[in-house]
Amino acid sequence: MSFENERGEYQQLPDNFSGIVRLFPLPGLVLFPGVVQALHIFEPRYRKMMEDTLAGDHTIAMCLPKEDSAEPPEIHDVICIGKVVAHAELEDGRYNLLLQGVSRAKIVRELGVDQPYRMAEVEVLPDVDDVDDETKANLRNQIRQQCEQVHGQKIVKQGLESDVFEDSNVWQQLPIGLLVDLICFSLPISGRDRQTILETQDVAARGRLLLKFAKALSAESSGSKVDFPPGFSLN
Repeated sequence: MSFENERGEYQQLPDNFSGIVRLFPLPGLVLFPGVVQALHIFEPRYRKMMEDTLAGDHTIAMCLPKEDSAEPPEIHDVICIGKVVAHAELEDGRYNLLLQGVSRAKIVRELGVDQPYRMAEVEVLPDVDDVDDETKANLRNQIRQQCEQVHGQKIVKQGLESDVFEDSNVWQQLPIGLLVDLICFSLPISGRDRQTILETQDVAARGRLLLKFAKALSAESSGSKVDFPPGFSLN
C-alpha cells in the first residue's frame, strides 16, 4: 500500500510490517493518508516512543481520543499510520518531526506493554474504489465547485497550495480517495467530522461526506480559508 508524494516517490508501509503500531493519541488531530503533519514531541513517554520509532520502522499511528474520556483516554479504533519523513532532535531531548500519513488501519486489540506509550495490533484498511469513471468525474466536479466557495480558488496538495482549479492534470490524476483526504484535512471542520471521513473506506461515500461538510461550511461563512499544513501540533 503506497501513495505518490510531490517528488514522484512512494511512501509505503515497511515490507516487514508486523501489524503492531505505536499509538499517539492527540486531541483534535486526525491524520490522513497523503497528509504531512508537523509535530513537536516533548513528553517523556513520547520521547521514548520517538527513540523506538527511529530505531525501528519509522512508523507512528495517530489516533483521536474520544470526547470526555478518562485518562488514559479511550480512542477511536480507526487510526492513520504515518511514517516519519524528517526529524530533528533538540538538545534537551525534544523532537520536531514531519509525519506523513500512509494508511488507514483499525485497532484489533491494544497490547499490554512495558513501554510508557501504548501499542496495538491493527488491520490495514485499503480504500474501496468500485465506482465507474463517470461517477468519479461527477463527484470531482461537485467537490471542485463546492470547495471553490470554501477555499477561494485554492486547494491543498501534499502540504503545498496549488491552484488545481487551473491545473486539470493535478485535479484529474490524483486518486479521488487521496484528493478527498487532502481537502478534508485542510477544511476547518471538527475532529469528529474528520474522524468520520477517516473511518470511511469507500471513496465515493467519502467524497459525498466531504460535500456535506463543505456545504455546511459555506452556509456558515463566506469562504474562510485555513492554511495547510497546520502548525506544529504539541503532544
